[in-house]
Amino acid sequence: MTEKSRTSLIPAIAMAGLMIPAQAWAADEFDGPYGGISAGAGIVKQDGALFAGPFENTSTALSIGGILGVRTSLGNDSGFVIGVEGDVNYYSSGSDWRYGVYGIAGFKVSDSGLLYVRGGYSKLDGFGFDEDLDGLVFGGGYEFAFSKSLNLRFDYKNMDYGNVNFPDNIVNSNGHEISAAVIYKF
Repeated sequence: MTEKSRTSLIPAIAMAGLMIPAQAWAADEFDGPYGGISAGAGIVKQDGALFAGPFENTSTALSIGGILGVRTSLGNDSGFVIGVEGDVNYYSSGSDWRYGVYGIAGFKVSDSGLLYVRGGYSKLDGFGFDEDLDGLVFGGGYEFAFSKSLNLRFDYKNMDYGNVNFPDNIVNSNGHEISAAVIYKF
């Protein structure tokens, strides 16, 4: 075998190595790696106490973002699905960015429907403070598979960013996000 033949073989072996796992994932609409685009609305509520007294502020923004994740079914025909997912969202008010990483657990309610819950971590850049907000996320949703590779998702997230302490006040922040997404299975 010549040097040129060996060099040409390396990309072919690498491609075959990538295709084998992709074929193994192809068994189910909710198995394997996926990515998507989401759009929706985000609401952040802040309340606290200043020297002048209590205050409350609510901000609503449109959001657009990207999603990457991977899921797998637990056992043959069990209906249970688990996975991990990350997302990045841009909020239109204040040019804020939100990042999140989650564990997902769900149950197939039909061949093409998945009900799921999520739990994880979220970070919101700035949002009117010098400090970023971060905290726990809980939520859930429903995903419908149009085909082996294209799904539509409706999702809700509740984000608890906790307290931010300042010299003259304490601010408690929490958020809600409602979105729809188109998911493409790789």
